Amino acid sequence: MTPASSRRDVNPMTLAAGTRFAEYEIVGSIGAGGMGEVYRAHDARLHRDVALKVLPDLPGGGADRLARFEREAQLLAALNHSNIASIHGVREHAGVTALVLELVEGPTLADRLARGPLPIADALDIARQLATALECAHDRGIVHRDVKPANIKVTDDGHVKVLDFGLAKALDGDRLSAQDPSASTALGLGTEAGVILGTAPYMSPEQAKGLPVDRRADIWAFGCVLYEMLVGRRAFAGNSLSELLAAILTREVEFSAVPAGTPSRVRELLKRCLDRDPKQRLRDIGEARIVLEHPGAKEPEPATHRSVTRATWVVAGVGAGALIGALAFAIWTRTGDEGVRAPVHLSMSLTPAERLTGDAYQRPILRGFSIASDGRFIVFGGWKKDQAIIYRRALAEKIASPITGSEGGQYPFLSPDGRWVGFFANDALLKVPIDGGTPSTVCAIPASAGAAFAGASWGDDGTIVFGLERGPLWQVQSSGGSPKRLTELGERRHEISHRLPHHLPGARGLLFTATAGPMELGRIVVLATGAREPRTLVQNAADARYADGRVLYVRNGSLFAASFDLGQLTMTGAETRLVERVMQSSGDDNPEVNIGTAQFDVSDSGALVYAEGGTFPPHMNRLLWVDRNGRSSSIGEREPNLLGARLSPDGNKVAVALINNEREPIRIYDLERGGFTGLPGVQGEAVFPVWTPDGRQLVFAWNRDGGTNVYAVPLDGSAAPIRVTNGLTTAIPGDVSPDGRWLASVVMSRETGMDIYIAPLDRSGPLQPLVATTGNDAHPAFSPDGRWLAYTSNLTGEMQVFITAFPGPGPRIQVSTAGGVVPVWSTDGRRLTYVSHRVLVEATVQTTPLRVSPPTRILPFEYLVPGPTRSHDAAPDGRRFLVTTWESRPDQPVTSLQVVLNWTGRLQAGRLTSRD
Repeated sequence: MTPASSRRDVNPMTLAAGTRFAEYEIVGSIGAGGMGEVYRAHDARLHRDVALKVLPDLPGGGADRLARFEREAQLLAALNHSNIASIHGVREHAGVTALVLELVEGPTLADRLARGPLPIADALDIARQLATALECAHDRGIVHRDVKPANIKVTDDGHVKVLDFGLAKALDGDRLSAQDPSASTALGLGTEAGVILGTAPYMSPEQAKGLPVDRRADIWAFGCVLYEMLVGRRAFAGNSLSELLAAILTREVEFSAVPAGTPSRVRELLKRCLDRDPKQRLRDIGEARIVLEHPGAKEPEPATHRSVTRATWVVAGVGAGALIGALAFAIWTRTGDEGVRAPVHLSMSLTPAERLTGDAYQRPILRGFSIASDGRFIVFGGWKKDQAIIYRRALAEKIASPITGSEGGQYPFLSPDGRWVGFFANDALLKVPIDGGTPSTVCAIPASAGAAFAGASWGDDGTIVFGLERGPLWQVQSSGGSPKRLTELGERRHEISHRLPHHLPGARGLLFTATAGPMELGRIVVLATGAREPRTLVQNAADARYADGRVLYVRNGSLFAASFDLGQLTMTGAETRLVERVMQSSGDDNPEVNIGTAQFDVSDSGALVYAEGGTFPPHMNRLLWVDRNGRSSSIGEREPNLLGARLSPDGNKVAVALINNEREPIRIYDLERGGFTGLPGVQGEAVFPVWTPDGRQLVFAWNRDGGTNVYAVPLDGSAAPIRVTNGLTTAIPGDVSPDGRWLASVVMSRETGMDIYIAPLDRSGPLQPLVATTGNDAHPAFSPDGRWLAYTSNLTGEMQVFITAFPGPGPRIQVSTAGGVVPVWSTDGRRLTYVSHRVLVEATVQTTPLRVSPPTRILPFEYLVPGPTRSHDAAPDGRRFLVTTWESRPDQPVTSLQVVLNWTGRLQAGRLTSRD
């Protein structure tokens, strides 16, 4: 110690060894920089050494500044964390202000990094302790703003202490000139516009621009420090300050330099911390701490254990004022069981897009949006001013932004890291950076498949799997290449499609939907990585996704969830209905296309996004008589989803199907007495009724027993429905021969699409192909004498009407000249009517020998003609036709999406609706 007689009072500009500063004796200088000088001092009263940081002389009142320092010191002292160097107080002496800090012995992290990179284990341990310290401060509303290796000390036993906590915040509102223009010097203080705050190599882009900063600036600096520890050099460098700032603002980080042994979760963490866009950057340093506690883990921590910040930032960008506070409170209010958070429902506009892209009726056939795994943003296929484009919308922002390079794209899906968006356009899969750029083609949809695109998923292993409306799943590398078959359709189940794939986390396998016919909703199956055969998980369901230990899927417009063991790939609990009226493509508008897609997606962070709408809205149809002059008269009342009207042989009754009416899917209308009656013993999904020639039975397509087959039932209820077709699924009745012996059906084939098969109605023999081309063959109709079969085929390109000998062999001639579908014979067999481009056309037929006259136009035909079999009929007298009107189509465009935060919080309640 210096004798008391020799002590000198402090000079306002310098503190030399042996001088006094208030009650502290200066021992020596520790270091200096643009933020001030640090001295080692001894507290004689408490007998401890401290660090004194002497603040530069700032303009303004010293008393006010000192009061502000003291309030900040009190706040920082309350941190009381083992990884944070504590602040003992603020002192002013002889016109000089200083912070009194805990003195931490040992080298700084900057000193250690001067010797090169750290071992990976050491780097991750130091980063974990740094994240822990920052998390403590951030949770109390304190931002460091100057995280750098020189402010981090590591003791000999590996303990981390973060220095100078809150110094920049303590000076909030003041400005300093740059004392040192080098890259290692603080450039200024404050958060006002135009003022640069922080140490240059570790500055966030918003700091470099002089913009206000928050905890995300600390997260950026944390990423810079972690990168430097692993690589041995700074993430950003330059020969001058201007070069350095330019690098921070424009240069991509060289992540390839990160050592090969670094866990993949840590690599991903680095990328998220060093995202230039603060809105896309890691939102909570607590997430970094979780990763670093288990850096080699294959799975992220459950969403229910994540930081409060995750959900509150989402809410903050959706509402305003009191609404924000109410929603934020609701998110974190417990409901009954400890640890269960209440779900919160929000509505998110798609502005500036006019709607989701979809079909002609504005409803997407496939999923129109995808949410990032961390729940920060969604991408969606939007439609604006007659152009399709992929948009990106952060949940915390009010409007979406178009992604340059995605013009013409639909049905987006995200890469696992959220940095790429894949989409479908021009019969190909493409990808583009999430921030926009030049798109690149991943692959063309296989031309040999001959079926529409049916969903894609991007896996952790870098592969993209996609499905088609018909055929197996295909796999391609996300970097591009030729797609390869991934699955084989099950012969035993007579499958026709594997579609709507979804990668399970950790490359464990795939969920997808398997179907065996156009009228079948499908079943959810799982295919383990490396396995050859998938296993069924859920029957009569479609479009599954995995999240938070559960598999979610849809059935008839309702969203369900059931517990799922990710290790064993098995369902472990009963299903729970989550949301009703989720928009789902059910194929009601066209039974040939039943994709089954639901408009929903889930994130790993507990966010559920969906579009409302249920299955396809009902067609309010009406039966009409239309004569050859175009005069019409209605039959009965309007009915929803009425399809497939067929007259009984005597012309007194009409059989129709009612889509989505599982209680009475087929009804019979009495033309003489009026009123509908149900078909005995038939419930569920049944369509396309056809009369037998004696009028005593109906045959129809029924989706049960693992597929869609033809059944027959007597109308008097004397017997239960009997399955007619055996051994093949997806058979739909078209017509019964006049002698009642033969059934002509349309059968779906994996290789050739729709074909026409015949089978004895008494089940004495199997189905056998009659017309099976490489095109689609449909609409079979027996001539009244049973010698001929009219049908349609697109083998030559456009659908045309043909007549062929039955049962053959014999001649075949083309009837139509400009396209045609749905041929109907007159009772005498001399005329054949069909529909050609919304016109009812008639041709005269001579059967001995077979000749057909040029067709003539009868009348405009603006009536419903969907499906592979007949949907209108001719009266026995041939003077009028039974048709189905299409009176309304009340579908609405999708202009907003529903967001549910913490959707798992109400699973115990049994249901989660937007009205909860």
